[in-house]
Amino acid sequence: FDDAIADLRLAARVAPNVRGRLLVTGIANGLVALPILLLAAGAPEIAEPAPLLQRWGFGAIGLYLMFEAIDRLARVLYGLAGFEVEPTQRMPVCARTIADFWGVRWNAIVRRWLSSVAFMPLARRGHQVVGGLLAFALSALIHAYLLFPAVGVRAAGLMGAFFLLQGLFVAIERAIGVARWPRALGHLWTIVLVLGSVPLFLDPLLQIFGFVAMI
Repeated sequence: FDDAIADLRLAARVAPNVRGRLLVTGIANGLVALPILLLAAGAPEIAEPAPLLQRWGFGAIGLYLMFEAIDRLARVLYGLAGFEVEPTQRMPVCARTIADFWGVRWNAIVRRWLSSVAFMPLARRGHQVVGGLLAFALSALIHAYLLFPAVGVRAAGLMGAFFLLQGLFVAIERAIGVARWPRALGHLWTIVLVLGSVPLFLDPLLQIFGFVAMI
């Protein structure tokens, strides 16, 4: 849990460059993600299979691609400025535990900040579970606070609940030893729980995309 991405003093200095592959794939991911997210946002919020599949299925795909686009394009910009940084996304789809998904593979910048202010101070004292729960609680509070002005209390609460659930999932999987399960079973556990709870995260964001689509 170092700060190599957030702190450019620890990033490798290189000659300014254009990383063509990252640029092309970043733009491609973004161009694919945007219409998918707008399509998901346009689905009615009713409990029927087809609209829910469109809203949550397309929403999850679009969100994943958008984060990949942001990661790649950010690394291109760093390269232009003469810095070599590690990716913020490390193939999240390959995670074999919830802790692996959030603690290693997803959004390294936010994860490392939460680790430094919430997780590590307690983990060093032997309270890893409490530190993890505190990190997710802080993440829930921040996400809900940022979304509240745009989407209101209910949707902001859904966003916060999503991150609180992730903390609970991590505590449960630690207690039952998911990290020791066969890789395929651990991967299935992770996919089912993340995708099963992701509507709590998606619906507030899709409300914002819906507003954008109406402009």
